Amino acid sequence: MPHSIRIRSLHLIQGNLIMKTHQLLNGALACTAIGLLAACGGTGSREAGYEARVEAIAAGAKTGHMTASTELVHEPKAFRRADGLRIELELGLINLAPVELVACNGASAKLDTLLTQLSPLGTAYAHSDHIGTPPAGPVDTAAADGERFDLGAIVAEPGTYCGLTVELAPEAATVAKHGDLDADLNGYALNVAACYYPATVGLSDADAAAVTEHQCIQTRAGTTYRHFTLPFAQPLTLNEQQRSVELTVVSRYEEWFDGIDMSLIEGDAIQQARLMDNIVAAAHVVEATQQNIAVAFGLAVGGEQALCNSVYQGIGNGAQQDYELTDFRFYISDLHLHGTSGTAPITLAAKANGMSYQDEMHNVALLGLVQGCSTTEVISNLSIAGTAAAGEYDELCFNVGIPFELNHIDVATAAAPMNVTAMAWSWLSGHKFLRIDGVGDADGARNNYFLHLGSTGCTNGSGANGAPPDAACYYPNVAEVCLDYTALKAGQRIVADPAEVFSESDLTYNTDGTAAGCMSGNSDPECAAIIPKLGLDFNYAGTTLPSEGQQLFYVAE
Repeated sequence: MPHSIRIRSLHLIQGNLIMKTHQLLNGALACTAIGLLAACGGTGSREAGYEARVEAIAAGAKTGHMTASTELVHEPKAFRRADGLRIELELGLINLAPVELVACNGASAKLDTLLTQLSPLGTAYAHSDHIGTPPAGPVDTAAADGERFDLGAIVAEPGTYCGLTVELAPEAATVAKHGDLDADLNGYALNVAACYYPATVGLSDADAAAVTEHQCIQTRAGTTYRHFTLPFAQPLTLNEQQRSVELTVVSRYEEWFDGIDMSLIEGDAIQQARLMDNIVAAAHVVEATQQNIAVAFGLAVGGEQALCNSVYQGIGNGAQQDYELTDFRFYISDLHLHGTSGTAPITLAAKANGMSYQDEMHNVALLGLVQGCSTTEVISNLSIAGTAAAGEYDELCFNVGIPFELNHIDVATAAAPMNVTAMAWSWLSGHKFLRIDGVGDADGARNNYFLHLGSTGCTNGSGANGAPPDAACYYPNVAEVCLDYTALKAGQRIVADPAEVFSESDLTYNTDGTAAGCMSGNSDPECAAIIPKLGLDFNYAGTTLPSEGQQLFYVAE
């Protein structure tokens, strides 16, 4: 039967369950029937077989780059989901098994049952979809963060593949204990136990950590086999020159509970189905020549955690100024690593919340308070995940903005996350790349002071906003940011804080007849002290003000 993966959490804000798949040559397999031609590349000849050996590892944010920790940790995994709810994951038992490689032409790479009779590997699992060797034994990743466990193998024929199919599978009835918890699947694919703290929504991390009132749940879900395919960042070829490759499936458990009503999950089939959907959506695959990317972000104002409608002192060019935050979100795109190994583009993994986008040329992520502060429930997106070529890199770089090809698409038909209307200016001008809204002198004059960065000088010959530009915008206003990747790999995060950007601005004042604050206009005097601090040259009233280097982002604990 498919093997169990048991997770016992750590005190880490974010993390991944990583399963490493080794493709190893296992000897010759014979194709003896016409019905097996597709599985053997259509040649009808005897082809060498491949074994996909799977391991499991529990990894938090500090080991999300596949660097195993030697420290034994036996505490729950503590994290905050998208709405700020604090969760401690006590048990996360999932029956996840690799099934097959998926050929780029749509055909499957699995071998027919008859073919397995000719293979010394035999059948690994108690169903017909998986062919290979059985797991070595039970796997309990509560033992140590970074400890690896053998999950068995699958076999495939030489060919070019574009994805890996895995499954969530119910396990037969067993009896097991993990402390006071029932740690058996008992006919289900999933067994989770978690404690949650209802009063933590909307609080800072420090205040949320001080909350003690909590409730605990345990539930099982998944009584049927569920297959899903994880796409490769690049096609994978198995042939005579490359008989051995490695694959890693990453399950991002910090996304499992997004949108779940924790108070209903124990007995509600809808909530349990949503949990299963989240687990499927929170997975991606890493190829042998790649590394896993897991980066956390944070929002701050003047060094304090940024929260909706909070007031921050000493922001701007006067020590007595205060600023009330009412929105903070931004797009980043075309992420890549840079170092002695050259430049490696990052391929972003899809997310259930739709806040990341990837195509053959570009990627885009919307980060921050992604639904703004005016909604009943404040939702954040503060992490990216994906893959990049393995190598030696010391910088992670990205653009603050959206590539021209994606920026000027009708927001009504644009793919997520470019379809967020609150981040759109017009079809002609495109999107707000950065949106920081607030009120200066919050206890007095209450002066609206907004920072909206976007492209200007966009024309289409007609001047109509309802059509895209016919050429590149004169002032793209897309800034590149490069940060210390070594620190990020060690578990630090990227913090966005506008305090330095606003350091020469009077947030209590706005020039008459101009937009509130700075909205990237080249005739707006408020922008003269701001745009250069975003790492951009700024043409103000015919004079070019040179970039002062970006001062919005930095790396911190």
